[in-house]
Order: sequence, then structure tokens, then C-alpha cells
Amino acid sequence: MGLASRALRIRPGEGRLVGLLIGLAFVALASLAIGQSGIEALFFDRIGTRKLPLMYLLQGGTTFLAMLGLTGLLGRLGPRRTYVLAPLALAVVVLAERVLLLSGGRWVYPALWLTVPIVVLAQGVVLWGTAGAVVDTRQAKRLFPVFAAGGIVGSVAGGLATRPLAGLLGTSNLTVVWAAGLAGTFLLCRIVLGGAGSQARRASALREMVGGFRSVRRSALLRWMTAAAVLFSVLYYSLYLPYARVATDRFPDADRLAGFFGIFWAAVTGVAFLVSMLVANRLFAWLGVAAMTIVLPLLYGGAFGILLVESGFVALVGMRFVTGVWLQGVAAPGWETLVNVVPEDRRDQTRAFLNGGPTQAGTVIAGVVALVGQQALSPRQFALIGLAAAVLTTIAAIGIRRSYAGALLDALRAGRPQVFELASERPGVIGDAQAVRALTEAAGSPDVRLRRLAFDLLSEVAGGLPEWWLADEDPVVRLLAVRGLSEVPGGLRPLVEDPHPAVATAAA
Repeated sequence: MGLASRALRIRPGEGRLVGLLIGLAFVALASLAIGQSGIEALFFDRIGTRKLPLMYLLQGGTTFLAMLGLTGLLGRLGPRRTYVLAPLALAVVVLAERVLLLSGGRWVYPALWLTVPIVVLAQGVVLWGTAGAVVDTRQAKRLFPVFAAGGIVGSVAGGLATRPLAGLLGTSNLTVVWAAGLAGTFLLCRIVLGGAGSQARRASALREMVGGFRSVRRSALLRWMTAAAVLFSVLYYSLYLPYARVATDRFPDADRLAGFFGIFWAAVTGVAFLVSMLVANRLFAWLGVAAMTIVLPLLYGGAFGILLVESGFVALVGMRFVTGVWLQGVAAPGWETLVNVVPEDRRDQTRAFLNGGPTQAGTVIAGVVALVGQQALSPRQFALIGLAAAVLTTIAAIGIRRSYAGALLDALRAGRPQVFELASERPGVIGDAQAVRALTEAAGSPDVRLRRLAFDLLSEVAGGLPEWWLADEDPVVRLLAVRGLSEVPGGLRPLVEDPHPAVATAAA
């Protein structure tokens, strides 16, 4: 593993653990891609797309309850035991649903549909919780992108394998493949977390939600993010509905439909991975993380604008492909960066609130709009509603961008410099343009403590400092500026005679 270890920055003694975690992410997400594609195909083939609006309503409620239940298990059993047992319990549920399919009952297909978002929620908690339990903070910054890459490769492989597996086993039996993947996830989690000790009890699910709401209420940034979470969910499911209809019309056979969903998912995930590696960091450096949240509602607005004049298969698949790539490759990493401005002790509560409250509320709203649309709205009127939602989401995204700088400065004043990405810890990451601007503003603050921290961070985040900062009245600031400008030829010569000996020595 010598060459691979150097390329992935894996240090001696980490190889087995990293291999297990990459395998865990690969198995979990490959089987999820296969199972989700199969279930979508079965649902559309047996039930039809007209029931999707009702499923949105049910999905919002069941996912919210599942989130509460999962948080409750984390409190009762402890995180590590929950991480191990959750995949096994879900595998049993999926297998039971496959057996019930033999009865011919139509109600089983909606049950399978509702299982997918619950598994997505649980797997996100299990995968990242397991990884976080066995690596420290410094390792996480190096290795989490490697784990994520394993999951992306798994998603692509699962998507590409869906069509041949559907032809070989039948679409109904793709759920068995999914259950096997969940069982494999259970075994790998057990190996990784073997010998786990007792865990401190956590707050109840409702307390987590209430704590998250309190954090949101105190922050302008999080209030705008709450509004955006509702609207993004509305946009996502509003575009998914016509996409599902044209796909079902084009592929009336369940096996072929499952294969199409698998290939589409593999394509979106693969391109999104390339975008995240090659494009996202440069966009964040040039324009800022918060500015990139504005692009997604603009893309949705363009999609619904196209729907006003064209709603064919190629147009809808293309629009969903573009929005899906941007969502996975740029918007989702940017969103997590925004959440990181919340203090660490309240971050999980905030995520629980955003995912369990506003996001599910948006799913329900999309269901209500679609139900009304089926009865009283033309496709053109439905597209106009989507366009209006995109405009509102753009306004919310602009609010996020405007409030993000204030949230960064608040974090700096509170002594939480961790919210600023250090370029030295992630090669290839240039930084966040808006974060650099916030630090530059703080460097001109009359508060000397704030200036010191800003100068210290700027030397790493921005990769250097302007020479005029060498004239700051505070000797500690001048010393930090000297260190940040140590590679500027001749730029430090005037400070060799600085009255403060530490500054003069550093300049010399």
C-alpha cells in the first residue's frame, strides 16, 4: 500500500482501519443505490406516479418520526451500539417487506418507498458516526475525504450494477441485494467498533430538536437557512415528480426502469465527484461558500422556466442531472460548511432541527402542491408555482450570504477560529473568499485581541498578508505579519530595527 498510502495521506498503522471504513462506505452506498433504484421502479410500475404527492406527505411525517426514534436510540443505547444495531434492524425490515411482496398486497410498495428515506437518514448517521468514533479530529481532516470517496465509488458501482442485476434476479429481488448490503454494513460496523466502551447518555430527541430551534432563533444565518431548507425540499420534490412521470412512460417495464434509475444515479454521482474535486474549491475561493448557495435555486428556476415550454423526457432528465450534480458536488458541501459556524456543542442539535423540521415540512408542502396540481392545475401553472418557489429560495440564499459574514465574525469574537478552513491542512483547498474578507475586516478592528487572531488566521487561510500590515501599532500583530510575509524578498528589512526585540529577531 506504499504508493496508495502516500497518495491518500494514510500514515503507518492506519491502513487496516482506513480499509475497513472505505469498505463500509462502499458496501452501504452501493447497496443503497441498487435498492433505491429497484424500489422506485417497483412503485412506479405497480402503483404509478399519481400517488407520489400522497407519498410526499407520508414521507415527511415518517422521516420526522424516524429521526426522533433514531435520536432516542442514540440516547438510550449509546452511539456505538446504535451504529452497530441500526443497519441490522433495517436489513430485517427490508427482508420482511420482500417476503410480504409475495402476498401480492399493493400496500407493501408504499411501505418500501417510505423505507428508503429512513435508511438514507440512518446510514448518514451510522457511517459518519462510526468514522468519527474511531478517528481523532486531526485524522478526520485527512481521512474523511477518503471515506467519502469510497462511498462515491460505491454509489457509482451500485448504479451501474443495477441494470444487469435487475435482468438476472428480477427487480423485486434487488431488495434482497439491499438487505445483504445492510447486513454487510452491520458486520463492518461491528468489526470497526469492536470492544466499544460505555457511552454517556444523550438528551432526548425532543430536547435535541428544541435545542436546535433555540440555536436557530438566535442566529440570522440559521433563520435564513431554515427558510431555505423548506424551500429547497419543495423544489427538489416538485422537479422529481415530472421526472418520474416521463421516466415511467419511457420505460414501462420495471427491470428497464430500475436499470435507467441506476445508470442515471451513477452518472450524477460520478460527475458530482469530479465537480467537487476539480471545481468546487476554486468556486469557493473565488466567490465564497455562501455565494454558491444562490446558484442552486437559479438552476431550479431555469428548470421550471424550461418546463413552461418543454416537458419531454430529454429536457427533464437533463434538468434533473444538472441540478443533481450541483447539489451533490457543490451545494451539499457548502451547506455543511455553513452549519459549521454553529458552536460544536450545538451543531448536532442544529442539524437535527434542520433535517427533521424544515426539510420534512418542505416535503409535505411539495406533496400538498402536487395533490392540488393534479386536480386543479395545468402543467404550465404547476411550473409557474415551481418558478415562484425558486425565486423565494433565491431570496433566502441571498439572505444566507449576507448573514454569513456576520456569523463568521461572531465566531471569531467568541474565540472559535476552527470555523476558518486552514489551507495547510487540506492541500488543494484555497479557502473561502467570504471567510478571507471577514478576516480582513477583523484585521482592521480596534479590538487588539480580534486583530491578533485575524492576522494569525490570515497568514494560513489567505496564504500571506499585505506588507502594510507590518506597521500595526501592536507588536504581536507585527510579529504575526512578519511570519506571514517571511517569503517576501526585502519586505521585512525595515522591521529588523523594530523596537520590540521579538519582532526585530523574526524579521532578521
